Amino acid sequence: MKILVNGAIAVPLSPNGQYYGCERLAYEYTIKFKELKHDVSLVAVEGSILPEGIELISAVQNNEQDSYTRYASRLKEFDVILDLSHQHWPALNVEGLPVVNIFWHDPYLAKFPEPKYNMIAISQYAKKVFEEVYKQEAYYQETIEVDPEVYQLGYGNSNRFLAVGKMSQEKGNLEAVRLARKLGVSLDVVGGRMPTDPDDYEALVKFLAYGNIKCWGNTTDQAKIALMQNAKALIYPVYQLEIHSHKSCEAMMCGCPVITYNFGAMKEVIGEGGIVVDTEEEFLRAMKNISLDREKVRQYAVDRWSCGRIVEDYITLLEKVANGRRW
Repeated sequence: MKILVNGAIAVPLSPNGQYYGCERLAYEYTIKFKELKHDVSLVAVEGSILPEGIELISAVQNNEQDSYTRYASRLKEFDVILDLSHQHWPALNVEGLPVVNIFWHDPYLAKFPEPKYNMIAISQYAKKVFEEVYKQEAYYQETIEVDPEVYQLGYGNSNRFLAVGKMSQEKGNLEAVRLARKLGVSLDVVGGRMPTDPDDYEALVKFLAYGNIKCWGNTTDQAKIALMQNAKALIYPVYQLEIHSHKSCEAMMCGCPVITYNFGAMKEVIGEGGIVVDTEEEFLRAMKNISLDREKVRQYAVDRWSCGRIVEDYITLLEKVANGRRW
């Protein structure tokens, strides 16, 4: 198939670039599709570096509308489009386009105009809330994929906790620092500031990261994976409803259990790979007593998010959409 992957456009992408969420996921899907002998183009920020044989369609950073004007005339060249962007300009502007639209945000927090067809919910929770708010069907398809050959098992040798998330209040890095200080435990904090995020939150996290707490800022995938392999647990005191958690899946693939609050889809996602709590007291108790079998945590993640299975499922779905499937 000739596939267009429309990615999120916050940062440029490259093989050894720093870690980001939706952007990196679009990049990985593109590579996997190419490995399966499909003809693939990726919409990504101008200056991105892609493997040979993958076409880069240069986007305007953080401007999906202006980016759309750069590739709109080409949409009908493709057999199918996988749209991992936030605003879904292709399906909103071209009727009947063979496209699969991923929606990323809990609509009770951020309601964007959405296409009237082919919406993908990435969790059962997301499917439920999308249909409540938009009054239209969303098709549940597990979308987060993690490569078990890259995210290999680690045994938590550092005895340090880990927090991962972009430097904004809703992702809970500052709260993670507070909880670690309250217990007197060691903590590593990983996360970069998106261009649209204010810099005062990141500055405060860095200011408080002293002693047994270290703020690494944004890192490469390799550095992040090493921290996950060695961490005692990933703590994620998230402050907003989440319809999934990419970072949690990656941590569990490394055998690193996750401790988080029971918001949104977190209980559905974490399952056997961690502890989901309702109160701060329970969160602190979980940090004190975490002792899950890391091999079982990894196996749970492999069974749910192994990239081979997820990408094959998407190829099957994209083939159906290319042949006229609509919902």
